[in-house]
Amino acid sequence: MADVIPLRGVNAKTTPVIDIWRVGRLHHVQLQNVIAQVGLPAENVVIDASAALEQKNLIQDIRNLGGRLILDTNVAEISSVGKVSKRLRNAPWAPEVGVLSVSTMSASDRTALVDAIAEYAVEHGYQRVIAPSHVLKGGLNTPVFDLDRALCGELRTALDRIGGSYVAVDYCLILQHTVLKVSEEREAIKLGLKNIPFDNLWIRAAGFGSDATPAAIQNFIWNLLLLHSLRRGMIADYVDGLAAESAMYFGAVSAVSRGLVASGRFDVGSWDKVPKNRSPQDSGPPVRIPVFGIDGTLTRQEFQLIGSNPRLRRLVSCGRDCCASGFSDMEQAPKIHAVRSRRLQIDEINSVPDLHRPSHFLSQRMSRSKSLAIQIAKIDSGSEKLDRKFAKAAKRITEAERSLQELEVRVTKDFGRSRAFYADRFAGVKLGRSEK
Repeated sequence: MADVIPLRGVNAKTTPVIDIWRVGRLHHVQLQNVIAQVGLPAENVVIDASAALEQKNLIQDIRNLGGRLILDTNVAEISSVGKVSKRLRNAPWAPEVGVLSVSTMSASDRTALVDAIAEYAVEHGYQRVIAPSHVLKGGLNTPVFDLDRALCGELRTALDRIGGSYVAVDYCLILQHTVLKVSEEREAIKLGLKNIPFDNLWIRAAGFGSDATPAAIQNFIWNLLLLHSLRRGMIADYVDGLAAESAMYFGAVSAVSRGLVASGRFDVGSWDKVPKNRSPQDSGPPVRIPVFGIDGTLTRQEFQLIGSNPRLRRLVSCGRDCCASGFSDMEQAPKIHAVRSRRLQIDEINSVPDLHRPSHFLSQRMSRSKSLAIQIAKIDSGSEKLDRKFAKAAKRITEAERSLQELEVRVTKDFGRSRAFYADRFAGVKLGRSEK
């Protein structure tokens, strides 16, 4: 079957796009403080099974505010020697030692695993479950792909059997982003998933994210458009920045899933390697502040450095519709800044009819980003490292604009859009068994 982008009639239809919030391993107290100030970062929220117990108060707050809970089973992580950790072993189905090896399980143990996931989702009030899946290291021509498809169908059956028919099941493809460029692999995806019972397709593309090259962004969008014959909602997982925004504007996806500031890129390079012991003094990555003009983030130290330059301070500061005090608000509350700027981003996309979104993105968002990046790169920040970073950002954004202009020419105005994210499996049914 040849790749065909389904055509649609010319109209002013507006397909909704949404933001999905990945809570991740952030401390629940920090997140509760964010919610207290600006409400839920997004209506749909992904909870890691391995973190759910320690985040139970946060999860209750999300429920109370009408948020929709999405369960990530973390099966991919606890099946990989380089990712499984003491904290990940908090997932109810994680082994006490070693990794989870679904492929070598007996039929009864595999049934027990799927049943445990289904029962957990219903008991704890999840509206959606991302079916357990694994990294497809060898592409689609692998027994792992067969296993993941079977697990998805078995989970749907298990949920229906225990009264959880209202709980939606989504499928997550975890693979290298370059695999999507191969037509044979795309055909394998379409044929392999055609009759699998799931609602939305999550694309977790390793090596792709907020720092993607212009060519990678162009290819990612085009290759996802070529998967639209699946007629499922498409979600870009662990993607942020202009890469995420352009994918939504061009209709490749109807949702992006990301953390508050991190989770802008996904990699599996270390998943096969036993991790080194982490230093007790290592408290994790530094606080990072999103800056639209460089399509990236700065550490607080970097941000403070450029704050002493009035011209740079003005250029990196967001508008009052996001942060009332501009620069100082961004520095003091980067998570609040991230939430507000993303809301504005989603609202702007949803205000534009489908057929005009690519041109709007290029003439408005992309043009503004390039202009800011070029101006920032011309100013001496006082740090050679930052100057190189700004110059690199300006070059990348300028090249990305040209790549996406070329893509707009390739994609006709009638290209098929990603189906809207399936927010509820059945209208009006949102609570799990324990909340009824």
